Amino acid sequence: MESSKGAIERFLETTARDVGQIPGWNKLAALCRRTGDLRCVANSLLQICEIPGVGLAAISNAANTLNSIIGSPELNLDWTEKRAIVIRIIFAMKPYVNDVDATDCSRLAWLHLRIGNLESARKLTQQGLALDPSNEFCLRLVQRLFG
Repeated sequence: MESSKGAIERFLETTARDVGQIPGWNKLAALCRRTGDLRCVANSLLQICEIPGVGLAAISNAANTLNSIIGSPELNLDWTEKRAIVIRIIFAMKPYVNDVDATDCSRLAWLHLRIGNLESARKLTQQGLALDPSNEFCLRLVQRLFG
C-alpha cells in the first residue's frame, strides 16, 4: 500500500497542477483512508479544493468527506490545523455560492459550524431549505442550529 501511495505522490509531483490531478488526489485520499492516515486524507482533499478550475462538485465532495473525518480522534491534527483546513475549503467554495444546491449548502454550513461560525451556518441552512425544503441534511442542521 505504501508503494502505491508513493507512486501516486510521485505522479502528482510531476504533473501539471490542474483538474487532471483530481483522480490522483482522490486515489491517494482513498489509500490513506484505508491505512488510517486521516492527515493525508485531509491534505489530499485540500489539494483537490485548491486546484485551479476544480469546480463546485469536487469541492463539495471534498467538504463532505472532510466533514465526516474532521471530528475523528484519529485525525492527528491540532485545532489550529483543522481550522486552517476548514477555512481554506470554505474559501475554495466561496466563488460557487450562487451555484450551490441544498446539499452543497449543508456541507458548507457544517464547515462553518465546525469553526464556530454559527451565523453563517444558519444562513446557509436557510439558503439550502429555500432551494429544497425537504433536504434531509439541511433539516438535520435545523435541529442542531435552531432547536
